[in-house]
Amino acid sequence: MTPFETADLQKLVNYNLIMADKDNTYSTNQIKKLSECHSSLGKNNQLAAPKLSRWKDLNQAIIDWWNNDAIEATSVKISEQNNFQFYDPIQKKILSELFTKFRELYPKKNVDFEFSFITKEATKQIMGEEYGITTHFTYEFTNGDYSEYIRLKTAHDPEPALIDRAIISKFQAENEEYITAALGKEELIDIDLVDNPDEIIEHYFKILEEYLTDRQKIKPGDYCNFCNMSSTCGQFPLVSEGKINNRVRQVKVSKTNLVKLNSCERRAAWNVQYGLPREDYVEFETESDATKFHNYAQKMLVNNSENLDERNIDNFNEVTSTEDQVTRDKLFKKYQGLISKLQEYSNLEIKDSEYQLGFTCIADGVDIKNGELVDKKVATVFMGKADLVARVNGVPLIIELKTRPEIPEDLLESQLYALGASRLLNEEEVIILHVYSLENSTQVKERRYAESELNSIKEKFESIAKKIGSWVPYNALSPKYNVGDWCGFCEFRNTCSEYRVSDGQKEVISLEEIIRKEKEELKRTKNELSNEKENLIKEHADLEEERREKLNEILLLEQKEREQTDKLNIKTKELTNVDKAISQRLDKKYIKNEKERLKKEIENIKKESKNSKTIKEKEQLRLRDIEEELKLKEPMLNNINNQLSPILVVSNLENDLLNLLKIVLKDAGYETHEKINELDEKLSIETRTWEGFRGKKEPNPFTDARYLIKLIEFSINNENHVPKLSHFKNLKNEFNDLRDVLNKEHHTSINPNHVRVVELGTVIIKVIKSILKTKHYSGETKDYIKEYSKKANSLVKPFKKSLAKN
Repeated sequence: MTPFETADLQKLVNYNLIMADKDNTYSTNQIKKLSECHSSLGKNNQLAAPKLSRWKDLNQAIIDWWNNDAIEATSVKISEQNNFQFYDPIQKKILSELFTKFRELYPKKNVDFEFSFITKEATKQIMGEEYGITTHFTYEFTNGDYSEYIRLKTAHDPEPALIDRAIISKFQAENEEYITAALGKEELIDIDLVDNPDEIIEHYFKILEEYLTDRQKIKPGDYCNFCNMSSTCGQFPLVSEGKINNRVRQVKVSKTNLVKLNSCERRAAWNVQYGLPREDYVEFETESDATKFHNYAQKMLVNNSENLDERNIDNFNEVTSTEDQVTRDKLFKKYQGLISKLQEYSNLEIKDSEYQLGFTCIADGVDIKNGELVDKKVATVFMGKADLVARVNGVPLIIELKTRPEIPEDLLESQLYALGASRLLNEEEVIILHVYSLENSTQVKERRYAESELNSIKEKFESIAKKIGSWVPYNALSPKYNVGDWCGFCEFRNTCSEYRVSDGQKEVISLEEIIRKEKEELKRTKNELSNEKENLIKEHADLEEERREKLNEILLLEQKEREQTDKLNIKTKELTNVDKAISQRLDKKYIKNEKERLKKEIENIKKESKNSKTIKEKEQLRLRDIEEELKLKEPMLNNINNQLSPILVVSNLENDLLNLLKIVLKDAGYETHEKINELDEKLSIETRTWEGFRGKKEPNPFTDARYLIKLIEFSINNENHVPKLSHFKNLKNEFNDLRDVLNKEHHTSINPNHVRVVELGTVIIKVIKSILKTKHYSGETKDYIKEYSKKANSLVKPFKKSLAKN
């Protein structure tokens, strides 16, 4: 039985078009909300909903335009001025483009236009009262007896929900059409009807009935990220002074955007406050190994204490039985490491996974009122999903699973979960455990938070909330931007670069534009070469397959030839026996016939052998041709590899070098931008030569390898000012050479070649060897440095060989 099958629908429900009492009417959107969590319905508040705000203003612009009898250009201009005036240039552009798309899909025509509260409604008696579920339409166009009902959609996925389609299917008349104006896809899409509308509608009325019997039921989950009631439902408790009401502006910040905020305020704000369209929107169809590991580990460990026993570790293979063997082995290795680390905790009980944790802070902020900037309280809801939540000896334990090494942002994540769990559970102590399941090892980082640390975290997040409160609604250019290495992976990189308007940034923008164009050209060339390489590899594989087939055919022919030879020998032997029979004067007539038969068979066998030999010779000739073609393809493939590699290898070498420098500085206690900047300021005060040696100050030092090298070089000559780097005192020449080769690389506009790859790689390898020779590093840090050395050698080795041959 499906969820939508019922016994006798006509007895259970009576649907009609008579509207229920207004208080008993729920929109399909509300029904979808309460199907996720009953607490998701509540009074309207001022939670930032930028996409909805833009949708409302776009809708009003369309209505104004349609009802304006002026010429097209005038009616468009007036509609945009009246409805888009308070937005910044970015959002104005977004709205104008959407407005244009609608006018192209639906140009004005001589039909009746309705836009006010257009609905279809299903009703049912529940507990003696009539309730209704309504689906809404944005517009209705009527021409005589024919009507078109239009839903206006600007999102990537314009598909109506199942309950909407069911109500439409239930009440559709022959002269009605139901259409989605999907502006994101720039097309009009007919709404698909369903075959079983009654079953579906009944299912959703059951959801409504469950809600009516328990309106306060909380069910934390993925929907918390979209819910309007997150600040008041209790799952994300208020940790600041003040009260949440409909006069307080609200912003919701996920863990992902909290990390982004740590590096660039604008990037986070464009996601949470302004909802700007991402430039890298993709729909993922396959799971990564990291996601699979999370899912399987959670399935194994939540409320399954027996699976924490190492003796039951093989149970993991049962849940991963659908994976290929290579993937299973990789996942099992990570799972083994996880279980071995969790064994250290006695009385461990894992209760849930993907559990929503967080809290709400109120801070001073701003808002727009009648077009003017005013002061206003702003509530920020900080939230994230913990991989596993547990208790160990009664103390809350939050477990985060990572398939990468530790990064500084993990501290921020642990603080978010610690304060959220502490306030939600009313606990004075919380443990956060990060488990890093790496390729060849499993490492853990445990952080224990007591009341004093939790109070410090609260103050830290209140300060962050104040920054968030300063973002001006409708003005996406109000948050500050920060240029750094994260820009290369930013989902708004092109829009951000286009709208950096301060005078101090003009030179940077110009440079970035040049670099962007060069990168685009490089990317285009790389793609062309990659495509050519792909085609060659396919041709090569096809030839190899044909070669194997020909070899098999030749082997079969040779086997057949051997069989025919054996057969010929047998027949020859039989013929000899006939001759013997003749000599013994047996039945002459029989012998004559038998001899003729054998001669004929021998002749046929000889012909077959000759034909087989001819076919074999032809196949061998084709095989030689195939092998010649393969020989021709190999240099072509090598040539493409050589064209691609220098650019990519230099990029990899520089990226790995930057990570190496971060590791050695982190070991010395300088693990963040702030710590490096403090050291920079200290050197500026205590020495007269640092600023001259350093040159222009780098605001984000961890993004510039040459700056970090200068810092290390200077510390070598000023050991008393930077004693934590004294182990580099004999490496002055190595770091000086490294800076020289990097300067040369960065001041050359021509693409890298083999010689430059070897020059850069050789110097980097020499520095890494020298760092290891100091014998200062041990454990995990030493392993990382060795790994960088191994990788650098593997990158440079083919180029050294290539130059040696030439």
